[in-house]
Amino acid sequence: MAKRDYYEILGVDKKAAKDEIKTAYRKLALQFHPDRNPSKEAEDSFKEGTEAYEILMDDNKRAQYDQFGFEGLRRQNLHSNPNVYKGFEDIFGKGGYTDFFNRMWGGNPFEDIFRNYQQQHQKGKTTPGSNAQYRLTFELKDIIFEKKVEFEFARKEICESCKGTGAASDGKEIKCEHCSGTGRLRNQQGLFSIQTTCLKCQGTGIIIDKPCTNCHGEKLAAKTKTVKIKIPPGISDGAMLKINGEGHHSLNGGPPGDLFVIVKVKSNPHYERDGNKLSCLAEIPLIQALLGDTINLTWLDDSIIPVTIPPNTKNGEVIKIQGKGIAGDELYINILVKIPRKLTQAQKDIIKSLNFERDTDLQLKRI
Repeated sequence: MAKRDYYEILGVDKKAAKDEIKTAYRKLALQFHPDRNPSKEAEDSFKEGTEAYEILMDDNKRAQYDQFGFEGLRRQNLHSNPNVYKGFEDIFGKGGYTDFFNRMWGGNPFEDIFRNYQQQHQKGKTTPGSNAQYRLTFELKDIIFEKKVEFEFARKEICESCKGTGAASDGKEIKCEHCSGTGRLRNQQGLFSIQTTCLKCQGTGIIIDKPCTNCHGEKLAAKTKTVKIKIPPGISDGAMLKINGEGHHSLNGGPPGDLFVIVKVKSNPHYERDGNKLSCLAEIPLIQALLGDTINLTWLDDSIIPVTIPPNTKNGEVIKIQGKGIAGDELYINILVKIPRKLTQAQKDIIKSLNFERDTDLQLKRI
């Protein structure tokens, strides 16, 4: 059977950005993964989507495919590995399904399923809670010096109503009839036998007949947590800060996960940043450049910085201000001298009367 176009498989345009491709593949993976849809057709669709994703997320492979199609991938030996889909673990890597989603999207939509399965089959072992994320946005002025920040975010903690049992006060645990209490379902597909987690009991082998009304049987409930952190000076846009033990709680007595704070630093229309170097452009009239002057510069925090312009300042010269850069570094002021476009006759006469030296012949100098 002829192979389908990779863009058609994922339902994206040929000019789609990587974020769009990733979103489309995530939707497809959640729909057709064998844990949710144990059928041969779903498995084939899942493998097909994974192959398309692998090619389109690789710049080199995608360029070859866009220009030459499947034949281009074959000639360049860039085609997807045909053995990559032999089994469940081969598809997702050694870490399995959970590791795959953690690497791809920073979290596994079925994380609780696998955590419960581990609890059922690894008695006495505790697992840590999942990691949490929070985004902080700063203006450029906020990262000049160290900044203390306090914020609130919602994390999952052991439900206070059911104390982590997942059951209402009059609820009880019963064996899951769908998987006969094993927590796993076996699906025979040709020569291969694939075990999947029972979605009805989420891999625990038991079902609560009356779930807790607060956490709806999930044992964890969202709770607001206040965190105080220090933002180091000069932190980069996109930087990630890790706060140990402030993530979601564990279901079986393990330590909480970690909190990752992702930092966004907005650009400033007047100041340009290059690492810890901060610079701006100051436009001054010709008369100030010739005679010198003091100008007022509005800094990032709206305070006024007096800047001395030396006489005979040339276009393109740089004036440095100590202590006004990032982390106490220098602020670089690039001077742009404005040359008047129109002069009145009186202004022309004044300039001529100054008897500036004039060269009628162009003098070339060695570079």
